[in-house]
Amino acid sequence: MKQTYKVLVVDDHPSIRQALKTRLERIDAFQVVGDIGRGADLPWALKTYRPDLVVLDLELEHGHVPAKSVAQIDELAPAAKIVIYSGHSDFQIVTYMLDLGIDGYILKTDSMSSVVNSIKEIAAGERRFSPGLTPILAEGNWSSKSLNLAERGVLQMLADGMSTKRIALEMHIAERTARDYIGKALQKLRAKSWMHAIALAMRKKVIV
Repeated sequence: MKQTYKVLVVDDHPSIRQALKTRLERIDAFQVVGDIGRGADLPWALKTYRPDLVVLDLELEHGHVPAKSVAQIDELAPAAKIVIYSGHSDFQIVTYMLDLGIDGYILKTDSMSSVVNSIKEIAAGERRFSPGLTPILAEGNWSSKSLNLAERGVLQMLADGMSTKRIALEMHIAERTARDYIGKALQKLRAKSWMHAIALAMRKKVIV
């Protein structure tokens, strides 16, 4: 029996949400369980729909922080694939999102058939990016094995003397998730303790 992937679409344009929903629902492998237009509704939607894959626009309501949305998905739906669906192809924005550990970055300029095919491959466990991002990916400024933005962030806050409870409050995540980020950073740096990790990160100029 083929697996059905539950998809949550997050985009502030109703027409884009509807178009994507219509195309995805033509495929047996997908069930669009919800679509929302505000980042503020994301925690509720994640808890309610428990998606296997989230298609996330970068520009939602005023004050929306994409990194916060990614952290919320990691916390509330840790197994979910994260696909950025955006009109932005700026180097800094793309590499910033790649650093967060997303599973794919698809440009809105791609054809809808290409978008759907990329989402299918991402749902199956592949990492996929729009052809237009090839020059950026070729720069080699990111790596799946490097510390991502969240992991660097918790190490920096530890170095600044913050407790895991304070770090969790600053990042708007659960304390357990903050500890997970610290654990992953230690593992990637092959550190014996968080103090050792901070020393290694400073030596590598990952934090200051």
